[in-house]
Amino acid sequence: MSIHDQDDTGWQLGADAGRQISMKLTAVGLPLGKVVEGKLYRGVLTGLNDAFIVSQQIRDELVKFDVSCSELIKPLVNEEDVRTWHVENENRWLILLPDQWTKNTFGSGLSESAAWARLEQKYPSIARHLAPFAELAQKRTDQGQYWWELRPCNYYADYLGPKMFWPEIANRPRFAIADPGIVGNKTTFMIPGENYYLLGLLSSRALWFVVSHIAAPFGERKGILRYLMSAQFIT
Repeated sequence: MSIHDQDDTGWQLGADAGRQISMKLTAVGLPLGKVVEGKLYRGVLTGLNDAFIVSQQIRDELVKFDVSCSELIKPLVNEEDVRTWHVENENRWLILLPDQWTKNTFGSGLSESAAWARLEQKYPSIARHLAPFAELAQKRTDQGQYWWELRPCNYYADYLGPKMFWPEIANRPRFAIADPGIVGNKTTFMIPGENYYLLGLLSSRALWFVVSHIAAPFGERKGILRYLMSAQFIT
């Protein structure tokens, strides 16, 4: 291993041959961030999972009481659900009320009590579920205009279409295209669209070789090194 040919932005530790291959592959390509025009996003942060993330049983109970609320409850995946080429369904759901949802649904200028009354009238089962969490939800540092809304985020709409997921931590290529409507939590990252060409590249051994040289190591599991796959480490 040598460092004489490495700049001060960061050293790569490892055999010279492997590092040189990684440098060659990196030099002839484009950073992922440029390929997707900066559209790499972290999964949803709720600030209060107990309120907004529900099991299959609770989801079914909410919909049974008020079938119209199904449009507000989206399938949710975490990093363990994102496998190589596919996303598993663990029957986890997210009550997705984005910032400004109340304003866009019921109109602007409503007081909190008036807006809550509208929510109770239109989506009674959602309101009944969220009501016990009101005090905790109001204390969140990240929330929407009203306490029952999620934090401001300009890419919620991208979850309504197809997208590519990958996990925050991985020991092998785990990129997968997910169906429209599926949302990822904070342990996942997402690129909007249905780009199977890009999926194939990212899942290849050559690209994983590069990723393993630029991503941050994150310890071992069963003797296999894992890597931190946050967007800033692989773009």
